[in-house]
Amino acid sequence: QPGIFVLCSQKSFAERELATRPEIERLALTELVMHCATLGVRTHELTFDYAPNPEKLTEAETKLQRLGLFDQECQLTQAGRFVAGLPVGPETGAMLWHAKLLGCLGAMLPLAAVIEVGGLRRNPRRSHGLDTTSDYLDAVLAFRLMYFAKKKRSFGAPEGRNISLRRSLAASDIMHDL
Repeated sequence: QPGIFVLCSQKSFAERELATRPEIERLALTELVMHCATLGVRTHELTFDYAPNPEKLTEAETKLQRLGLFDQECQLTQAGRFVAGLPVGPETGAMLWHAKLLGCLGAMLPLAAVIEVGGLRRNPRRSHGLDTTSDYLDAVLAFRLMYFAKKKRSFGAPEGRNISLRRSLAASDIMHDL
């Protein structure tokens, strides 16, 4: 049609949805429910242009209760208030709350940053080659390489380490905010 240009194969174009479904219908709602709770509002009480599935809202509240961020009345707990102030999702925030209780919060911050950006791998099929015992330790060691290189003003992806510079910069920003 005039004014529309899409670069893709005929097959993928034919399989494409005519209209993109709104995010509120596609994504998990835990962050939305958590944010509303910080404002003292339950999402079930709100009116949306694209109404989320009420079951998905209940699922999100249940998950936040299991994480210890909500009480039985869907109010923020002490842990929930702590997590609400962090620049990470509820799951990662709950991990940091427990790390704080165990006295190892500082050690968990790099892992939280890496989790939030979805890992640092440029090629998801290759490791960073820094730790063969755990993907998480491998990612944290790669992040530390990048983060401390940045502090020395020599920030750049070490050759052969399969590190995405874009993701490591995003993780570095999260680490800074934490």
